[in-house]
Amino acid sequence: MQPGQTVSHYRIQDKLGEGGMGVVYKAEDSQLRRIVALKVLPPHLAGDKESRSRFLQEAQAAAALTHPNICTVFEIDLDRGFLAMEMLEGQTVAEKIRARPLKLDEALRIAIEAAQGLQAAHTKGIVHRDIKSANLMVTAEGPVKIMDFGLALVKEGVRLTRTGVSLGTPAYMSPEQALGQPVDHRTDIWSLGVVLYEIVTGQLPFRGELEAALARSITHDEPEPLTALRSGLPVELDRIVGKALAKNPGERYQHVDELLADLRALRRRLESGQQTLGAPVASRRRWIWVAGAGLVAAAAGGVWGVWQFRRPSPGEQRLSRGGRRSKNAQANDYYERAMLGMMQSNPPYMRQMLEGALALDPQFAEARAEYGFTHLLMLDGGLSNDSEWLYKAEKDIHRALQDDPACGRAHSALLAVYMYQGRKDLALAEGQEAMKLNPNDPDVYNWLALYYSSRGDYAKADALLLRALELFPLFFPARMSRGGIMSEQGDIAGAVRELERVLEQDPANPYASTFLCRAYLDTGQTEMARQSLERIKPADRSSFHFRLMGALLLAVEGRKTEALVTMDDEVLKFARLQWFSSPFVVEFYATLGDARQALEWLEQAARSGDERVEWFRRSPLLASIRKHPRFEQIMQSIEDRRRRTVAQ
Repeated sequence: MQPGQTVSHYRIQDKLGEGGMGVVYKAEDSQLRRIVALKVLPPHLAGDKESRSRFLQEAQAAAALTHPNICTVFEIDLDRGFLAMEMLEGQTVAEKIRARPLKLDEALRIAIEAAQGLQAAHTKGIVHRDIKSANLMVTAEGPVKIMDFGLALVKEGVRLTRTGVSLGTPAYMSPEQALGQPVDHRTDIWSLGVVLYEIVTGQLPFRGELEAALARSITHDEPEPLTALRSGLPVELDRIVGKALAKNPGERYQHVDELLADLRALRRRLESGQQTLGAPVASRRRWIWVAGAGLVAAAAGGVWGVWQFRRPSPGEQRLSRGGRRSKNAQANDYYERAMLGMMQSNPPYMRQMLEGALALDPQFAEARAEYGFTHLLMLDGGLSNDSEWLYKAEKDIHRALQDDPACGRAHSALLAVYMYQGRKDLALAEGQEAMKLNPNDPDVYNWLALYYSSRGDYAKADALLLRALELFPLFFPARMSRGGIMSEQGDIAGAVRELERVLEQDPANPYASTFLCRAYLDTGQTEMARQSLERIKPADRSSFHFRLMGALLLAVEGRKTEALVTMDDEVLKFARLQWFSSPFVVEFYATLGDARQALEWLEQAARSGDERVEWFRRSPLLASIRKHPRFEQIMQSIEDRRRRTVAQ
């Protein structure tokens, strides 16, 4: 095609590029007066049934996705053989790295934004299958866009061979893809790991002059660690890339959410200056050890100095929080580093350290139970809204109990899981058993306190939280829970005092700032609430906690349109999984004057086990629905259930 030629209502202006599945032109949409990228199926493929099918599949896959990090498809015309897409001005990642590797902050930004796009695709059941640096566009406006869904797979488990040749770009293929085996979303995680390796080091992790040699390298060789190729990189980056490039899909990141959480956590620590930079290492076998050594050194300069462990004497053979030690000393060391991650409100780091412990001792019950709990923290920390984390948590916790039936941490972790699942009848028994087996576990006090506060028994809840803080004065979840129950009882000044103490300990704690915002809303101090929320670092503002509270604040400020956009389907999905977040949605709709939605969410909160009748009757944000007959019916239903429980 030549400039000036017309296809449908698109006028060709220039040729942009050419690939195996089509020629891309810059064109003007004469109807909407906008510039688009027009991908045209070449004449020699237009009559090929398989090519037309793949062309249609690309359009359908991309058109199903609307996300800032995915190139938007406007129109497909299969009869004329073209696809109209968003016109992107910028450079592909492949073009950006021709001269040199990228700066680390830019590399992390690209990887994070690409992972965000994949997260949207995987949520829709779409696997890209051809993630590579040439398919990632860094636009002139800044956002990274995933392009070319020509190999996208909507159904999982399809064999990717055609006349014996694997589909995809060889250097970026996962081992299962290179072998022509069935693939799923984890193949995209591998390919993004390759891209991250490439943009940081300037070279690909696997190489071979012939495709067969390259495939053998992918399936058999271990790449050089990044820190061996480029000095001054954070040692944790080796850990992240190593996990993304695990040969066995079962040992890889199981969801892109996990990879995304780790990348964001690394960027956050780099911004705060907490991350240790490493020297080159000799082999990939040392990746985990080096990452751990570097991170514990970082911790030694920060939280380690103030985290008041009740360390037992050597003869007791107990961990800092009272659990049984592993016979492997290094596994115990990894466990204790994970506890530092907890104090830094850093679930991804906890997971990495616990994975290191379990790699050394797979039957280390205390580490296994704690690892199960970190699955729950992906929800509790607002990092994900995928309910599968609950099932994974329960699975690992039960495995810990198989390895050690007397593992108190497993019972306290089950208490938390059951609270999330609304199985409060089981939660109390698990908490009591955990308390009996290990009275030095602060989590059991915190979660039992949440159990009692959810029933409106604030006296019992506060006594448990005070005991947790007596054992571990800097255990911030207990102090935050105290702030929460003070706020629910109308003691806003006390709540603010407790939450500010958490922020004195860790000014970057996003959860404390979110809770502080909510406390100020009860007093009508919207400006103070806004200031509290704006204390949260930009890197933490993608969390569902931030988005949920941001939506509520916008509603209180009277910014209805922005509030409804912020309270999107993904945030609502998160709130359904969080028994203590559902009431915020009740308040959101009540503030907007949508009584029907508010009361439906109130019923859901009650069904999930929230029995805080006194608080529901007190919250100023529920004033608009309090006189509604249905509101009183829900309150009566909760009170009846509480009376029956007490009678039993």
